[in-house]
Amino acid sequence: MKAIVYEQHGEPDQLHLAEVQKPKPARDEVLVKVAGVGLNPVDLKILKGFFSTQLQFPFIPGSEFSGTVEEVGEGVNDFAVGDAVFGLAKNTLAEYVCAGVESTAKAPASLDLPTAGVVPVAAMTAWQDLHDQAGIKAGDRVLIHAAAGGVGTFAVQIAKETGAYVIGTAGPENHHYLERLGADEVIDYRSVKFEDAVSDIDIVLDLIGGDGTVKNLKVMKKGAILIGVNGPFDTAPFENEGKRAIFWSMKPNRRQLDHIRDMIEDVKLNVVVSDQAHLDRTREGFEVLAKGHVKGKLLVIVDPIFSPS
Repeated sequence: MKAIVYEQHGEPDQLHLAEVQKPKPARDEVLVKVAGVGLNPVDLKILKGFFSTQLQFPFIPGSEFSGTVEEVGEGVNDFAVGDAVFGLAKNTLAEYVCAGVESTAKAPASLDLPTAGVVPVAAMTAWQDLHDQAGIKAGDRVLIHAAAGGVGTFAVQIAKETGAYVIGTAGPENHHYLERLGADEVIDYRSVKFEDAVSDIDIVLDLIGGDGTVKNLKVMKKGAILIGVNGPFDTAPFENEGKRAIFWSMKPNRRQLDHIRDMIEDVKLNVVVSDQAHLDRTREGFEVLAKGHVKGKLLVIVDPIFSPS
């Protein structure tokens, strides 16, 4: 099969198309003919070698997918050949991928199949941050940094659907976009210090990280929580002021994938793709990802029957 691979850590120019061995599903796995794959910041970080995990080269990147079930492994009863599915797996930027049944779900019928491939990582990250970790409820004041990005786009909608008051930070070019998604306020981070513009925040979703994280202390209520997704950080300053701060990395959860699919079907969750390309143009997608400030998600169409419009 064809796949995108790289032989060493580095920049997007390391990526190239190659012929590799088609995988075989193990017990409790399905073999999926891939239709679409979303690109995520974590894929770029792995390429650059930011994590200590030892990769087996040549390595196939990609962490989410959509497609149709080609073959079922032993013990699989919930999926059949031909089912349209989406989910989480490793090595997804390829014509075929093996995925565990606990990280795979039926794809939303209201989306074209490739587009469903941009949903799992960002939507589940937003869901788990807000519901599992923060315990969001109606009336909460929620501050979402980098709200126009992949996770932020889903987080704004999920928080609003819960009945929260949603404040996002974004550049001015994305203000109307976030308002259409349901944000109650949008702060231009380029001209306004958010810590001077908001207060009484119950939940902070920090999708940026870095030195600016501690600035959120000023806007958080006692007992408020901050969830960071870009790596561990010092939580002591928050604890010293009676506030909570955690680093959370999304975990596969089929039940939540099912719920996210239902939200999409019920038009409670919009999926936004800002750019798309075929598998052989994956490098260009990574180059866009590396520049940052992507609105919504980037899509790689893997099955050639689907053509970018």
